[in-house]
Amino acid sequence: MRIANFLIMMVIIPTMILTDTLAISHLIILSCKFENLRGFFKSLRKDFMSQEVSISELKQKCLDGVIMHQKLISIKDKLHNCFGVMISIEVLQGSFVVVLLLLRVALSPQITVNLIMMNGGFMLTIMTQLAWYMWNAGDITHQASLISDAIFHCGWHLRGVSDAGCGAAGAGYEAGAGRDVRRLVLLGCAQAQRPLVLKAFGMQDVSYQSYVMVCVVSIYEVPST
Repeated sequence: MRIANFLIMMVIIPTMILTDTLAISHLIILSCKFENLRGFFKSLRKDFMSQEVSISELKQKCLDGVIMHQKLISIKDKLHNCFGVMISIEVLQGSFVVVLLLLRVALSPQITVNLIMMNGGFMLTIMTQLAWYMWNAGDITHQASLISDAIFHCGWHLRGVSDAGCGAAGAGYEAGAGRDVRRLVLLGCAQAQRPLVLKAFGMQDVSYQSYVMVCVVSIYEVPST
């Protein structure tokens, strides 16, 4: 029986570690992609300040940035479809286990050092695992919320359209490109202002605030009951 339990654990534990690593690594990568996109829009400011880059080229770069942002939003949806159920189960399981451990300590007739150390170590492990999911999901929300400001401050207002063409046709073309840049900035800002939040079971936000709420409820309210 002991050998069978050992073999089962040897199968379950690596599978759990591999699954958690796969999900958390995808969350980290997506957060870094949003951060890189924000750096891309920041770098556009130098191009707008430079007279060597035409307004049509700047228009194409703004269009590329908006398209990249749309692709990242679609990747977030696909990520949620792949790992949403697992993330939801981890959040529910972690919160439930932490509450049970604290209730066990609070309702124990005799609180010993051994009981505190055993439950405290287990609770610290669960909270750390929960933090890996909620913090990295919160990073995605935070980095995505900064995209709107990065787009607005990309420097689109630094370039007029009057200096872009020498003839009437050229001036008209560049003026149209300038208006297109402003439309792209407006579209990108509106798109980036929509909150990008991962949800557990479609209801609970997986974010910094949710993790703090779990900690507050677990540490302060459960023992007081």
